[in-house]
Amino acid sequence: MGSQLSTSNVSVSSSPEPRRTKDMTAGMGAACHFSVQALGATELALLGHYLSHTSRTIPVDAVDRYALQIGIPNLAFHNRTVMSSLLALAAVSKCHGLARTDAAALDDGALLAGIGELLEFAGDHHKASLRQIQATIQSSAHYEAVLANAPLMVFYCSADHAVRVRLARAARLRGVSLPGDLYTVEWKPSAVLEGIVGT
Repeated sequence: MGSQLSTSNVSVSSSPEPRRTKDMTAGMGAACHFSVQALGATELALLGHYLSHTSRTIPVDAVDRYALQIGIPNLAFHNRTVMSSLLALAAVSKCHGLARTDAAALDDGALLAGIGELLEFAGDHHKASLRQIQATIQSSAHYEAVLANAPLMVFYCSADHAVRVRLARAARLRGVSLPGDLYTVEWKPSAVLEGIVGT
């Protein structure tokens, strides 16, 4: 993933975490503040996607809408753990839209590779957020980040699984193979045999 690939206005870079400015909150641990100016082009594009699309499709009422469109983004601007989860969700949301709206995604190698890179980018940010939460979960000073992060992680996991299942179903119906990293464990052709044989 060292190169950059543009997929519908999203250029995916290999950095799993945004560059940070000088740490002004020494001693606060993994949830320290960072500057939104430290976000790269990929992160800013995905932040825009989150604000204009993702945060508007999930809410079911005004309370959800406020939390997802205003509360969580404002917290994310000051907390890299929440920002990582927000970016992971935005990236997988972008993949969901690409896989759903483009029926020929399986025939377009560049688009499929772009979806794969976005899913990898999302996974990297999700893992970074998990590590940061594990480091701060015992501290009551970070309860807002922990509480805000929980639904973002659930949404991310559900959406990631849905994208992979959609791609696997489409591939099976068309009789084509996906790159191995795009399958979910349940859909991997070798997963059943690995479970039986234990390899």
